[in-house]
Amino acid sequence: MQIDAVAEDLGRQALRAAIARDQAGLQEALEAIAEADPALRERVLPIYCAIGKQALISIYGGARASQEQNLEMARQIRRKEASWAAVEVRELWEMLEGLSLDEHVPQMAVERLPITLFVVVRNLLACCTETSGYATSYDCLVAIVSDLDQQPGP
Repeated sequence: MQIDAVAEDLGRQALRAAIARDQAGLQEALEAIAEADPALRERVLPIYCAIGKQALISIYGGARASQEQNLEMARQIRRKEASWAAVEVRELWEMLEGLSLDEHVPQMAVERLPITLFVVVRNLLACCTETSGYATSYDCLVAIVSDLDQQPGP
């Protein structure tokens, strides 16, 4: 997968805000993505979906998460993020299912996809960091981006 550095950086601003649990910063970053050139904007979310998918696979040792595992993780994410992010268990589960199964299209309002994605990726990177020995979520992110960039694909 060819990672567009400009699109990845645009999304990284949203991820930084999510990691900091900065609601206003995340909203600003999402607005910047929405206002970007359409060709650039269309590359941001697929990159972060690929990052989330890679982190989720890493968490489960190369296996795909089951629906039950995704539901439990969605509940955990909701508990952790309820103080700053208005995301619901169903949305989180839908996103996790979408990351687990290529054929699953998350069933939620389209405007809810970006915030849900970045909250999920924030948590997946934190989990991946704990299980993989990376010092920070950013170290884990850099490793995943590097790995994805070396993989063949569109």
